[in-house]
Amino acid sequence: MYQQVKSIERVEAGIRLHWQDGKSTDFSGTFLRKRCPCAVCRPTAGHGEPKPIPNLNYQIKAAHPVGWYALQFVFSDGHDTGIYTYDYLWELARGEGSLS
Repeated sequence: MYQQVKSIERVEAGIRLHWQDGKSTDFSGTFLRKRCPCAVCRPTAGHGEPKPIPNLNYQIKAAHPVGWYALQFVFSDGHDTGIYTYDYLWELARGEGSLS
């Protein structure tokens, strides 16, 4: 079962997610942009290669809630089609993000 995001805070490098269990995670725009789960960036098996994402310094311009289960980010390159479920963000936080 996923953690619910209680609040989102802008920080210098990107965003800080505050989880319902009291922990928080900092994500940079570049980190999240390079892990975009949309169909263009991460096609399903047998449906083409992932779109190469240039090595740039991506900023998060906006974060929109998607129901009660996800966030949609708008990045500085205009990309905005990825739906980042709380499950996915929690996995990223536990694996590579800065969970505190």
